[in-house]
Amino acid sequence: MHISQLSIVNFKNFERSNFNFEKDSVNTVIGENASGKTNVFQAMRLILDDSLPTNAKFLCADDFHRGIGEPFGHWVVITLYFEGLTDSEEQQVLSNYILNDEGEKVDSSNGTYSFIYRPKFSIRQELYELTCKHDDKIARSEAIQSYLKSKAITRDTYEPAAFVRTKLDFTDDNTYRAMVGDFNEYAFPDPSKESEATLGNKKPPYFSLLNEVACTYVKALRNAVADLRYYKTNPLYKLLTLKSKEIEDDKRVVNDIINVNKKISSIPEIKALSEDISSSLVNTIGSTYSPKIRVSSQLPEDFVELVQSLGLVVEDSLDYQGTGRIEDSQLGWSKFNILGFKTLRI
Repeated sequence: MHISQLSIVNFKNFERSNFNFEKDSVNTVIGENASGKTNVFQAMRLILDDSLPTNAKFLCADDFHRGIGEPFGHWVVITLYFEGLTDSEEQQVLSNYILNDEGEKVDSSNGTYSFIYRPKFSIRQELYELTCKHDDKIARSEAIQSYLKSKAITRDTYEPAAFVRTKLDFTDDNTYRAMVGDFNEYAFPDPSKESEATLGNKKPPYFSLLNEVACTYVKALRNAVADLRYYKTNPLYKLLTLKSKEIEDDKRVVNDIINVNKKISSIPEIKALSEDISSSLVNTIGSTYSPKIRVSSQLPEDFVELVQSLGLVVEDSLDYQGTGRIEDSQLGWSKFNILGFKTLRI
């Protein structure tokens, strides 16, 4: 089994987009910064990554493609197409059955899995009722526009849903208008007439793609660097904490740090800056309420905190002896400073 195609509708950068993947290959998405490479993989995560918190599947207005204008009423549809499905019970959940000339079902090695974020049934029903209520387009558009503007995309109005065996191509405008609604004519379909034969079957509660597809999601470097700035999300912080307990020569290092702090704080220019700040505060709020302020070196003088404050540096290559911050290398270590690369193993 392998992923042959990804279809994205109204998610982030993509209004209508398809990505085709080759089997037994390393598939790479190439694009300029902010072109949506990360969003492609985030879309796939909504289907493939069962470790993703449930909250992450409740989208917001900012997750909708900006080109559609007012997002309320629109759907986000992300579909993965599979090929090479086996006859195992688990993989047959995805399989799209077809009929032969005798009208009998024939197993197919192709299948689909769709993540759909859409208005709840009650909202879709109200849009349909407004469509039926007004025959005149102007009156209908005014009524529906007023209704859409009065709503917001929240958990009360929208729901995530997963479907297998979806046979609809939502990137096709005619299909989108028929299933979601026509936002030019302000006409919306009857949600009670949705057919499993076309929209697909709702994902069985027992079925998990995690058992069929191995998914490891590696954060973009800019996000990984952001995690390193906070000790609660910093894996290096935990390693340094454990390692600090194994170091015996801690007193000498602490004494050196104390002396360094004193030397830096006693630099004449630094002392003069402290006096200027204190004088300014006294002149502003008076000596009674003015706190005592001084500029001083703040290197940690507790050994464990000192070790925990260590960070990562990176070298560009074996030939270059300099080092820099890891976030400075996020454009690809100089050679790939125009295009970014993200890779998926199929």
